[in-house]
Amino acid sequence: MGMRFPAARKLNHESSSETTHYHAPERQEVALTNQEIGEKVRVRRRKLRLRRRDLAELSGVTLRSLTGIENGSANPTINQLAKIAEVLGLELRLTEKSLNASS
Repeated sequence: MGMRFPAARKLNHESSSETTHYHAPERQEVALTNQEIGEKVRVRRRKLRLRRRDLAELSGVTLRSLTGIENGSANPTINQLAKIAEVLGLELRLTEKSLNASS
């Protein structure tokens, strides 16, 4: 699982030289609530036609934990989410906050 970067975009400057620069995608990612995480897990599980029991077994989390995660009532560990994401073909991502962002 390597890092993927979108293709660099060429920028035309007012000067006569043309330079290629990398620009990160312009999108704001926001933290998800436990309910939103659970919904994403449930939707993906159903799309793959997996039963909760099967996903729990394949990911190594208890059925009770998985049910709580999908219902938004559990506070899953990163390890649990990583195991579930791997089985579902999803990825977890940490992104750097802008230093200019207001708190």
